[in-house]
Amino acid sequence: MNKPKKSTTKTVSKEDLQDWYLDSVLSEGHTPKSVYKFMKHHEASETLFYDSYNSFEHLENDIWRTWLNETVATLENDEAYQGYAVREKLLAFYYTWLQKLLQVRSYANMKFSGMQKGVTPGFLKNFQLGFEEYMHELIVEGKDTHEVAGRPYTQYYPKGFWIQLMLIHQFWLKDFSQDFEQTDAFVEKSVHFSMDLVAKGAVDSFQDLAKFLITRKDFL
Repeated sequence: MNKPKKSTTKTVSKEDLQDWYLDSVLSEGHTPKSVYKFMKHHEASETLFYDSYNSFEHLENDIWRTWLNETVATLENDEAYQGYAVREKLLAFYYTWLQKLLQVRSYANMKFSGMQKGVTPGFLKNFQLGFEEYMHELIVEGKDTHEVAGRPYTQYYPKGFWIQLMLIHQFWLKDFSQDFEQTDAFVEKSVHFSMDLVAKGAVDSFQDLAKFLITRKDFL
């Protein structure tokens, strides 16, 4: 039996679907009820959605991974970034990532507000994988430059930095300071602490971070 030919009357790109999805979630306050209604709203066939994605969760995974890839590409195209130490590269990543996320803060707030602590939701799985791959590369570089101490459990460091990133998200979404200066301070202190922890002598950084969080416990 021959398969029916795909319609050539309209083309829908992944970028179209991502834009439509974000607009729908922000306008309606929830994930579209069905792929059929979602595509009908845009006067497109449901089959055009499945040419790119098998579900809305699949689409969201692609959105977050795309944002991550764009962030890393921005950094790697910056000549100054190439000369940074690993600590500086991590700081640059977090700052650049939050600038990217600022463009969709309402969406990020909606998605993160319902998250369970310690549980990675399905829509972030691909993003987590990409972030841990990026951190693995930084850690390998750090071992070469002696910024990261080689230990038997070094392979688990990326997952620790993933937890750090989730805490940064949580802090940022509760931060109403001018230009998010409190978040900038939290990022800086967190990175210094974590990089000292994977190297040597974390006591001073831990005390500095602990004092900072004690006076701002409502953020966490």
